[in-house]
Amino acid sequence: MKHADSQLRPGTIISHFVDWSLELACSMPQALRSFVTSVKQQTRRDLGLRGIALVLAFALWFVVNASQSGVTTQLDVPLGYRLLPAGLMIVNQHPEFVRIEIEGPRMLLSLIDPDRLMLRLKLGSMGPGEVVLKLAPEMFHVPRQTTITQISPNQITLDIDRITSRRIPVRVTVVGEPAAGYRVVAIKANPAGVTVRGPSRYLAHVQYVRTSALDVSDARSEVRQMLSLQPVDGRLELQTVDNVEALATVSEIQQRTQPSHGRRSQARPHI
Repeated sequence: MKHADSQLRPGTIISHFVDWSLELACSMPQALRSFVTSVKQQTRRDLGLRGIALVLAFALWFVVNASQSGVTTQLDVPLGYRLLPAGLMIVNQHPEFVRIEIEGPRMLLSLIDPDRLMLRLKLGSMGPGEVVLKLAPEMFHVPRQTTITQISPNQITLDIDRITSRRIPVRVTVVGEPAAGYRVVAIKANPAGVTVRGPSRYLAHVQYVRTSALDVSDARSEVRQMLSLQPVDGRLELQTVDNVEALATVSEIQQRTQPSHGRRSQARPHI
């Protein structure tokens, strides 16, 4: 008990603390040298990784810098014609696409979808006649940091006409010849006329609508057949029917007889 109590005396505790402090102070330089050595070895091991990281960083910088550099590309942007008033139509050939030349960062340009740049031209205020629409860069919704430098074509000419309807006579197309001694005396179509609709300037020149061929070869009586109507013009359309009933009346040729005149005998006078 006395020995245990002597170890717990304050003087003894202080003595142990001083001894531990001295040992720690003596060992500090060695610990510091070990730490520095460890750091050096770790640095040598990480040198390769640091080189790889440096190369990757340079490559990333190059890609980003290249993507930000200005380049020029061409895009075919679709055109849309909207809100044309009822009763009107465009009768001339007009472009469905317009080509734009756009400048900006390479990466940004590569992400542009031409279909999303579709230019919708509003024709609500147009009337019959020729209209010229001028195209400008601000009409296209392109991303920021990009600039449209050229538009081809830079203007569009539209020829607008009024749509009208008119009833046009039907003409039956006949081929072949009736039998010998017979002839076609009448040709009829039912209905006799059809309604055609389209631009007024083209409809004004249509005089009749033809049918497919009605063959009367070797006919001795009437020929009746359903016939299709032939297209009038690609810009015109039939509004009523696509087929008509054709009737060809065939009759025998009547032979005309010439009246006979007898010879008159001359009477001789009696002497």
